[in-house]
Amino acid sequence: MGYSIAIRARNRKLRKKMVKFMTKNFRMWSDVLGKGKSISSRPGLGAEGLLDYDQSKLAVGFDYASHCHGWESCLIYSITRWMAIKIGQRKSKFSKSTVKPNKFRKPVPFMVYDGYEFWPILVVKDLKEAMRLPKTARWCATDKLGVYIGPEVNRILTTYAERVFFDKKLSEAMARETGKLFKNRPTGDKEDDEWREKYEDVKVKFMRPEIDEMLPLIRKEIARLDALWEASTN
Repeated sequence: MGYSIAIRARNRKLRKKMVKFMTKNFRMWSDVLGKGKSISSRPGLGAEGLLDYDQSKLAVGFDYASHCHGWESCLIYSITRWMAIKIGQRKSKFSKSTVKPNKFRKPVPFMVYDGYEFWPILVVKDLKEAMRLPKTARWCATDKLGVYIGPEVNRILTTYAERVFFDKKLSEAMARETGKLFKNRPTGDKEDDEWREKYEDVKVKFMRPEIDEMLPLIRKEIARLDALWEASTN
């Protein structure tokens, strides 16, 4: 069991070029990190045909194992966003169940989950610009390389950080703080956004050291690919 994450190339020529480029230059997470073993079942890219869960002939992306997690997952998604920015189609309207607001003034790059769910990519120049986005759309914000800005904007970064769960002192300290929040968690059917923000802030507090260490590695790897791509097109 696994998933597919992909883009839609603007045309078949660009798709073929990107597949060839990525086949040559893509590095697994263990190679980027310089240790360990990668979890992803295979990089995919659709080089030999269609992706497992995406039947578009313009798709370029990854088939990855359902148990692929942490920073390896972050790398795969970041590369996919980078490819979307470089050669992907763009659109201005998305499903209301995906993002709010779901309409943008100008068409934006996007990625496709499992061949059917389209996620916008909102490129911003810095943290300040990202924070001006509606809170419900900040999860889509990336830099010009398709890499997340930081945990203040991209709360999903806390799901990649796992070190705290293997450090007894840190995990106990985080549990104490989150425990206090859960004791005062609002009840009822309506979501309390203020409480959820406080909860996410606590997670960021304890996971930031790992995020600050690993996110630059992701950015450095995408910058390497970007430089190679630009050199190949000039």
